[in-house]
Amino acid sequence: MLRIGYLLLILTLFGCKTEEPEFKYSSNYVEGLELSEKLDRPIFLYFTAYGSRLLSTSEFNETFLKSRKVRKILKEDYITIQLITDDKTPVEINDTLNLNIAELNAIDEKVNARIRTIRNKGQVNNLIQISFFKSNSQPLYVIMDAERNLLTEGFGYTSKNKSFFYGRLKSGLEAYRRKKNID
Repeated sequence: MLRIGYLLLILTLFGCKTEEPEFKYSSNYVEGLELSEKLDRPIFLYFTAYGSRLLSTSEFNETFLKSRKVRKILKEDYITIQLITDDKTPVEINDTLNLNIAELNAIDEKVNARIRTIRNKGQVNNLIQISFFKSNSQPLYVIMDAERNLLTEGFGYTSKNKSFFYGRLKSGLEAYRRKKNID
């Protein structure tokens, strides 16, 4: 009986791994923009897909969010928005994240026709990525302010290079702070 007690004590002290609280991010583009403005933080916008062959959502979590430095800067200094371009969650046209249709039409004349065919969140997210960032590949990482001004050039697959990724986050934050001091 004493052995079982010691075994349980050892497992409790050494065998249990404490988990960090799950990383939180917005999956709504418009809400993320509003939160960025309210909290005066830059935005880290992350386009991904469940079916991405390069870096899926779970790989992003496993690769980059395991880094304490990356997790800390994203939690404390950024508003993180994750948009999944193959999300099959149904939406109605009048519930497409409150996108300003006139603004989208000014960007691309074909947008109006595309909006009429939208049936799920993934299609909305894909429309945002193509219309605003002229890209249709995932992953795409964008660092910007609440007015959608890019703070660094968008970037994609980074070969799971945590130091490069962290460096981009730092340079985006520095650009945001410089811009705020000028404005």
